[in-house]
Amino acid sequence: MDTTKLIKQILLAFEQSSTKIRYNQVYQYEDGPKNIKQITVSFGVTEYGNLKKLLTSYCEMKGQYASDFASYLPTIGVKPLAENKDFISLLKKSGDDIVMQMCQEQAYDDMYITPALDWCEKNNLTLPLSKLVIADSFLQSGSILTSIRSMFPETLPVAGGREESWVTAYCSARKKWLANHSRKILHNTVYRMDFMIKCILANDWNLIKNTYIANDVKIVAN
Repeated sequence: MDTTKLIKQILLAFEQSSTKIRYNQVYQYEDGPKNIKQITVSFGVTEYGNLKKLLTSYCEMKGQYASDFASYLPTIGVKPLAENKDFISLLKKSGDDIVMQMCQEQAYDDMYITPALDWCEKNNLTLPLSKLVIADSFLQSGSILTSIRSMFPETLPVAGGREESWVTAYCSARKKWLANHSRKILHNTVYRMDFMIKCILANDWNLIKNTYIANDVKIVAN
């Protein structure tokens, strides 16, 4: 299995307890702006994040439910929809449409995986485990947060630092950040960093094990 595919499967195990995207899964978490309830679709597309972008793409590709979604586009991210049963039902139904599945697959790459790998290239992070760590942060937090980077002194390889040292320090800081965040829902996601740290302790920087267990999901890598 190539590195990018393995990274994507591990992240899906974190997000959806599956190695494949569950296209019609819709969740409601109190993790929106000011902790209001918001919709999360599939692998982590949120109502106040990239949901409008995903559905705009779906409508442009003339998916089966494009006309139904069109009336919602102006209100996504503006008017709360987490209690709108019709909209949620529509999201679930559209997951069976091959066009929506294609849009979600593309969105997974375009919104999270590719930007994360670009960030790694820009900062000279080359090891597969490093790329997994960064991709996980992009998927869960949207970027590499300055608030976490300020918690430790190590420098990135692009600035002359040692890759393994920076990633190890970052994982430790991110675990602490998740465990103590004011948004309590994040406390339950510390297991993501525990997985990374376990790989670091095993010196598995190249992700060469035959199998991995991520969020109780078995992933056969080789």
